[in-house]
Amino acid sequence: MALSSPNSTYNTVITPDYLEEDVYPEEYPALVIIHDGNHEHVHPHWHRGLEIVHSASGNARFTVNGKVHDLKSGGTLIISPYDLHHALIDSPYRGISVTFNGDSIAKLYPFADRYRFSWSASGASADDRASLTALLTRVMELSGRHERDRSFLINAALYEMLSLLYTRFTCGIRRPEEIRRGRNIIMEIIGYLNKHYTEPLTETFVAQQFGYSREHFSRLFKRATGNSFKEYLTELRCEDAHAKLLNSKSSVADISQRAGFPSSASFNTAFRQRYGTSPREYRAKHHSAARQA
Repeated sequence: MALSSPNSTYNTVITPDYLEEDVYPEEYPALVIIHDGNHEHVHPHWHRGLEIVHSASGNARFTVNGKVHDLKSGGTLIISPYDLHHALIDSPYRGISVTFNGDSIAKLYPFADRYRFSWSASGASADDRASLTALLTRVMELSGRHERDRSFLINAALYEMLSLLYTRFTCGIRRPEEIRRGRNIIMEIIGYLNKHYTEPLTETFVAQQFGYSREHFSRLFKRATGNSFKEYLTELRCEDAHAKLLNSKSSVADISQRAGFPSSASFNTAFRQRYGTSPREYRAKHHSAARQA
């Protein structure tokens, strides 16, 4: 079936670089999920096809590439291919998400994954938005039917939705260097760093692993994440060391080494910049507060 509940496995098939894959039905060009509940947490992921989300009732908070979108009742959000996103629903909510299969769409429309989309795209009129909302509502209504023509009607609505999205709601083209072999290269790099940050990594070494010069890699990483390679790597190590300080009895020097810092001095400097105190002082203060609680 194309129509799934939030409790299906769609939210668990995520690779180390956050790619959601192997979730698409064979009989439809998209994965359609009807959300109907009062608590749901959609973990960070991305996909090669675009996604469109509509709230029939209730509110949800989506974060797309670090930017927060509060989706209100009746609202719609379009998520472009390769954009990292997650969501949190804490109140009674009913809505629909339609995630198009990027591989299937590429057979009909080459380079479809390169386009960026927006609900407020300049090429979309009020009538276009009303038509898109009506199609989303139509698919929601069809989800509760069991007639033999249900699959035909769902497909008709999905393909009409695609046509409308690609002719009215595009707002730009993604840089080719951000995509490689159908992968979000930045997410692939971040996945690599999340796995190897405890190792003695250098920017030059990681750039070489992904086929870039250090200078090009540096510009690409900064533009995509807002942080330099060193800042991002230090942040990962600080988070790891922070957890170990609070949850283990290891020495500060041992924690520094295990988190990947090149020296205790560099660990002390990075930790103080983030937390305003030294690792030893931070641990002592936390343990003292815990004893008094």
